[in-house]
Amino acid sequence: MVQRARDLQPIPADEGWLRTARHQDASGRLAALVEEGLPADVPDAYAGDRLHYLMAGVEGDRSMMRWTAGVLGQDPPPDLVATEILVPDSVQHIVGRDHPFAVWSLAYADALVGTLVSELRRSGRLDDVTLVVTSDHGHGPVEQALRPDVVLPGTPFATEGAVLHAFVADGRARREVTNRLGEHGVASLPAEHLPPDVRDRVAAFLAPEGTVFERSAEGDRAPRGAARSRSAHGFAPGHPHDVRPLILRGPGVPADTIERAAAADVEATLAARVGLPPAGEGRSLAPV
Repeated sequence: MVQRARDLQPIPADEGWLRTARHQDASGRLAALVEEGLPADVPDAYAGDRLHYLMAGVEGDRSMMRWTAGVLGQDPPPDLVATEILVPDSVQHIVGRDHPFAVWSLAYADALVGTLVSELRRSGRLDDVTLVVTSDHGHGPVEQALRPDVVLPGTPFATEGAVLHAFVADGRARREVTNRLGEHGVASLPAEHLPPDVRDRVAAFLAPEGTVFERSAEGDRAPRGAARSRSAHGFAPGHPHDVRPLILRGPGVPADTIERAAAADVEATLAARVGLPPAGEGRSLAPV
């Protein structure tokens, strides 16, 4: 996994991801790439103002793509490399989904993928690699925020945009949490996405349209307020703002366009490409 690190403890991003690389790389292959000129660190995005945050993200994504190309160009190459481009998500949170700056962020991501393709072609690996470009979520406009720490005092929870997961010790706690959130228009979300062994202790919820879950600011105990982001994610499955792209290119991938597919089928497709059985009941969209 080639990724900028995120740690519970505030440490510089460059130390975080490089520490992970050293921990997992007893062979010294990654150290060899540093000697060949790949960047040994990435900017700490949280060391300055918003402009610094953006520019650190731009350079961080470029560095991650260079590392991905370098790792795939080694002999022998790994069976699987996963990486991410974060700038489109960061930009859309700040300016909104339809802003020209958001369009630029997607164009930048496209250019980074183009540089990866060029590097793979230069190293002679392009025709041996299956490239998968996809997104972990969509984006949609939001205006207000609901603060779970105010509505559910003392209840452990985790949020992801418009989705909330709350710990419920028993049926009584589940009903109480459901009722409190229901007063603010929050609906229960089916828990099929949760591991079976935690479904009796974790309840999932979906915020009303145009609303996200956010923690309250210090000293502000109002249950609702203006959202800090102009765009967010975590919408209900099938919602127009939850639509995500999937692009495959590689050996044995047929030339075809599928307008719409279920998430379970996308998962089955990706699993099939790396020789794994699907985790759910989906079916591969492309034969192997």
